[in-house]
Formats: sequence, structure tokens, C-alpha cells
Amino acid sequence: MKMRQSYGKTRRLALAGLALGMMVFNLMAQNTPARAATVTTWPTFLGGTQHTGYNGYARPISQSRAARLAVQWTAHAGGGVSGQPIVANGAVYWGSWDGYLNATSLSGKPLWRVFLGTTYVKRCIPPEAGVASTPTLTYLNGQAVLVMGGGDATLYAVNAANGHIIWRTRLGTSPATFLWSSPTIVNGAIYIGLSSFGDCPLMQGGLAKLDLASGTITALFHTVPDGCTGASIWGTPTVDVGRNIVYAATGNIDDPCNTGDPTYGDAVIALDASNLSPLDSWSVPADESGKDEDFGATITLFTANPNGGYGYGYGYGMDMLGVASKDGYFYAFDRDAIGNGPVWQARVSNVGGDCTYCGEGSISDAAWDGARLYIGGGQATINGKHCAGNLTALDPSSGAYLWRLCTAKPIQ
Repeated sequence: MKMRQSYGKTRRLALAGLALGMMVFNLMAQNTPARAATVTTWPTFLGGTQHTGYNGYARPISQSRAARLAVQWTAHAGGGVSGQPIVANGAVYWGSWDGYLNATSLSGKPLWRVFLGTTYVKRCIPPEAGVASTPTLTYLNGQAVLVMGGGDATLYAVNAANGHIIWRTRLGTSPATFLWSSPTIVNGAIYIGLSSFGDCPLMQGGLAKLDLASGTITALFHTVPDGCTGASIWGTPTVDVGRNIVYAATGNIDDPCNTGDPTYGDAVIALDASNLSPLDSWSVPADESGKDEDFGATITLFTANPNGGYGYGYGYGMDMLGVASKDGYFYAFDRDAIGNGPVWQARVSNVGGDCTYCGEGSISDAAWDGARLYIGGGQATINGKHCAGNLTALDPSSGAYLWRLCTAKPIQ
């Protein structure tokens, strides 16, 4: 059983009880009007299909500006908030564990909300969750539409103006299947990972491709053969549009699969974006793995100079991807040779394990600003101090530490 995987993920993100607030800070007050229009648009999880978590148009927040930030408004829900709010179409859209997708104006006024389901399993940890996915805003026939996973193993398309459901597609059987993943939309196609709720029970993991206009499933890839369970995709699929490749990372396989067919547990996988046929993969070797080597994070695309120095993302150097594992490492690969194994790996947590909210390993999504990778990790020793959590900046070419910051109280 991998109940521990869901527990670690959800505790890190949102397991904070009822009426968890969403706070919006005044990040735009000193921006020029032209920049503000761009800065206030964040239409999908981690900002785009490459999931860099970076907005090059935003004005950097200096140390002096950070000291002047102030809460402008707070919105409350009847459950935790684990997805990332998006800002688009003049509103903030966000899901909550009470099962609702919420729309809030940029001034903090509630606009509408729509119920998209919850999942409850008494013996699971957590026992109940609702909308954990991040919405993506796109357009259909000129109409702004939100696509996101509901709390009932169903993908929804919702009218962004009023919350009316346009279509819904069930992607598994609830409560076994749950959509922790967020949708990635490219050229009229939706890609989303399939995972279990809390490994109670495990299900057959996979990745689905759907038609944006109708919600019809057009391709389906299973990470383990029929009759096997596990290898959930908790993170959000990442798309390299130029290569027409979808990348994802998987969790563990529960039971031995002796079918003779390939399995993709604890793996980084590359799929043809057209039909989801497998192209390449790499799994954490059994003799190198920690006690819990799941990939629970989203893959980030970046560029590095293989001869040393930073790659600035302008098309030269080596095109790479990276993702953190619960074994405590951040793994970086050549996008065109995943099966060759990591180009480099960097330890972002002293210990790996199943208790990520305790500071074991990492399920943090990386950020890439065109020069450096930033990754959150668990327990670490920094300048002789044992920290409960950390933020690390890495050289994209080698994985060398550029700097490390203790983000949680040092362990006594």
C-alpha cells in the first residue's frame, strides 16, 4: 500500500482544516500599466506547458519591496486549498477541498462557485478531498473556458464567466481514481495524469488525452499492464511542443507485474503527444533507491550548456528536463535520451522517505528562470545547521549548488 504517498503530498499542499484562506498580496502596485496587464495573467499551472514557474515579464520583488508587501484581501473556503490559483480573464480561479471551483474578482469579491465533487474513503489519509487540481483557462469559440479535474475522478470544462458546466468526462472509478494532476492544454488537446486517491486502493496509473471541444478521450496510456496497479501520475504532464512529446513522472508499483509487458513505476517517461505511445523512459534503479523513491512532482523543462556555465533558454545548449523524487534527489535528463539515465542528480534533502511533510525527500515542483533552477527540499545540513526544510538554487549544467536557504526551523 502507498497510502503514505498521498499523505505526504496533501499535507505539504493543503491539509490545513476548514476555512483555509487564500491571500492575495499587492505585487502589482509599482508596475507600469503595460507590465501589469501581462503580470496579472497566469492562466495555467506553473505558468505554461513547460512548467517553469517563471514569468519573465514580472517585475522582480526586491528585498525592500518584499518588506512593503501587504495583504489586500482574503477569500475563504470550506476546505483546504492545494491547487495553484490562476489569474486570467480579470479574475482569480481556484479550487478547494470542499469540492468547489471558485471565481473571485481581482478586488476580492466572490463572483461564482460551482461544485465539482469530492472523494471520501474512511481508511485513507486524508479521508476526504475535493478539488485539488489547478484550472487552466483557454478559449472555445471565443468563450473563456476553465478546464480542471474535479474531486470525483471527472474532468470538467466550465464557462469562466458564470461557472456553468460545458462538458464533463469521467476518467476513472471513484474513489479509487483521483485527479491530483492539473490539465495541460496544447493545440486543442488536453493532457492529464491519472492517479489513485490515497492508494486505498491503488489503481492502474496512466495519462489521458482528450479533445478540448467535446471532452472526448482520444488516447489513453497506462503505466502498468492490465491486471497490475500503481505507477500513478500525481504531477501535471509537461509538453515540449517542438518535439511533440509529453513528459511525466510516476509513483511506485504495488504488486509485482509478471505479465511480460513493460511497466513504468518510479519512472520518468516520454510519450508521443499525438497518440501517447511510449518513446523513452528511465526508472530509479533498485540498488540506488531509497525507502520511498516515488516521483510526486511535475517535470520542468530547462536548457543547460553541457560545456559548463548557465544556459539561458535561447535555443543553444542542451535541452533538458528535471524532476524531484521522494528519495531526496533532483534528477536532470537530456530530453532526447532519458533512457541513458540522469545527466546529473543533486541531493535536495539529506534523507528520502515517505513522510514528505516531515521533511523527508521532495515532491516540490522546480522553477526555472532561464539561468538557474530553484527546488524545495526537506531536511538538509546548511552551513553546519540541520534544517527541517530548504530552498536550493542549482546550476542547470552540473547540478552544483549555487546557494541554499534554510526555510524551516533548524533541527535541534
